[in-house]
Amino acid sequence: MNPQDLHSLLLRQIRQRFGRVDEVPEDLFDFLQVVNDAYHRADADRAMIERSLEISSEELWEANEALEERVRDRTAALEAAKEAAEAASEAKSRFLANMSHEMRTPLHGVMGAAQLLEYRDLDTDSRRLLEMLMRSARALLSLIDDTLDLAKIEEGRLEFENVSFSPQAIVSEVFERMQPVAREKRLRLVGPDWREIPPYVLGDPTRLGQVLTNLMGNAIKFTRVGSVEVAMDWEERAGEKVGLRIEVRDSGVGVPEDKREAIFQRFQQADTSTTRTHGGSGLGLAISREIVERMGGRLELRSTEGVGSTFTVALELPIDRQPKLAGGEAGRTLGAAVDARVLLVEDNATNRLVARSMLAQIGCAVTCATNGREAVEQVREGEFDVVLMDCHMPTLDGFGATRQIRALGGARGNVPIVAMTASAVSGERERCLAHGMDDYLSKPVELHSLRAMLDTWKPGRKPS
Repeated sequence: MNPQDLHSLLLRQIRQRFGRVDEVPEDLFDFLQVVNDAYHRADADRAMIERSLEISSEELWEANEALEERVRDRTAALEAAKEAAEAASEAKSRFLANMSHEMRTPLHGVMGAAQLLEYRDLDTDSRRLLEMLMRSARALLSLIDDTLDLAKIEEGRLEFENVSFSPQAIVSEVFERMQPVAREKRLRLVGPDWREIPPYVLGDPTRLGQVLTNLMGNAIKFTRVGSVEVAMDWEERAGEKVGLRIEVRDSGVGVPEDKREAIFQRFQQADTSTTRTHGGSGLGLAISREIVERMGGRLELRSTEGVGSTFTVALELPIDRQPKLAGGEAGRTLGAAVDARVLLVEDNATNRLVARSMLAQIGCAVTCATNGREAVEQVREGEFDVVLMDCHMPTLDGFGATRQIRALGGARGNVPIVAMTASAVSGERERCLAHGMDDYLSKPVELHSLRAMLDTWKPGRKPS
């Protein structure tokens, strides 16, 4: 037995037992050879396992690195996609804001001029044409507002006021505004009897009016003969709240059962054919339901084909036991002259002429400026009760002009400044107030809203 062929462990064991290899009995040679082979095979197996572990560890490390690289790539791709989506959303918002401004600016001139004509002595045909003009202008304005509201809903930016208002005043205002539309189709428009008047509540009167305008407009649109009726019930509830239930009923075409949920989806209409009789964008009902639900209420439909439909707005709103009469409700009619000195800051010549005429109609003394720099000089040199400030102008915009006027200090620096702008995007009112303006009017401006705003801010009436 050659010691050089023996495994080290076996060699050590032989020396411990026999002292020397040549002292091992021959009858053990075969056994020891088997043991020796087993030791060598174990070493080989162990070496193979260790090598396998080394390879596995390396492969695992490489796989982990590859996975981390993929994660980094995927994260970067997701971040890029997110940034692209945000950029696209921001671009869409800017586009809508710009388009809203560009459409509202000429519409302000159209509606303002039409409102001034309402106070002229017109013959029957001319007055009928004027009513058609105002209806068309308001329909266009409604479409612009619906488009903007859809964008706000998609971005989660739909905003709501929480002010005191009379539900009766809102329903009555929308009802009166819809009278000419119903009259043109020879429909009977029936309003609430108002035997009991609901209390003032806290909420968003503009949004409620928007919903009712959509519902009544649809009812008139889809009713060929018969009537459209508006009814309102209310009840006081626990916790100083009132439950309002406003119904708009028509004797129109009705809505097929399989379309009753679809019409509340965006861009969906019951009549989708290219030869459909009735127009519309398919946005009004979707936005109306969204508004009502955001106000904590429900918008429901009951309908029978060929008989008619009933849309119901159910809301629960806090009661306002000590309401302050809102200027908007005080100024629905022109009444006495406002008697205020107004600085009108407007760069658009048509809108400047129309706004000046509207202000003169309600008894204001008007001075005009065509940009912000002129406005600052006018305030520095003259005395005004209210400044009506356009926001987007050349040379110096309304925000910069307001900042410079406030810097004048004293009575001139504290003159009430009301933004009168065609920009109606989310946050515009807050932006105006943050830049030092006192209030906000969105173009196109209704004459009664202009009157109400001036009543609020004229001398002796400035809110504390």
